[in-house]
Amino acid sequence: AYQAYSDWSTKFTDGSTHVIGPVWRWWWWGGGDMAILRINNVPGWNPKAWVYVTSGPDTTADSTYHISSDNLSVLGMRICTTGAFYGRSDCGYVTQLGLTMTYGSVTVHHLGRASFCGTQGDSGSPMYALHVAYGLQVAGFSECDSVYQGSRAAENVLNVNVLHSNS
Repeated sequence: AYQAYSDWSTKFTDGSTHVIGPVWRWWWWGGGDMAILRINNVPGWNPKAWVYVTSGPDTTADSTYHISSDNLSVLGMRICTTGAFYGRSDCGYVTQLGLTMTYGSVTVHHLGRASFCGTQGDSGSPMYALHVAYGLQVAGFSECDSVYQGSRAAENVLNVNVLHSNS
């Protein structure tokens, strides 16, 4: 499933809007819920294998929290996210794997469920723990009963790799 869309943008902390680029590939069907953007100005964005972690009850601020690998999540493990809607990081525990959920009139299989807090506007936010990428937020049952797409499935379907860093 491929379809190009108009450019996606993001807001910086100063409120200014900056164009990232169009959707390069996406998939939202039985096998998953995922997308990847084509960055229009790679030198300007200077992408890094980092997550911006904010200070909170579960996290310590780290604007360059590096991602050194990606892996499959495990039932009961601690998992964190940094969502765009509230602009904060939050952690919880994986409560279910292999979840099938219907949202937006689409039934998606093989999702993870965890007790981290997220809401509409957080879709696509990174899921991580101990410098390992685990997936992307996609949906939820309630604010702190959230659902994510595993990173390995997204890599396979989109034919990409999560950017890794050693420092």
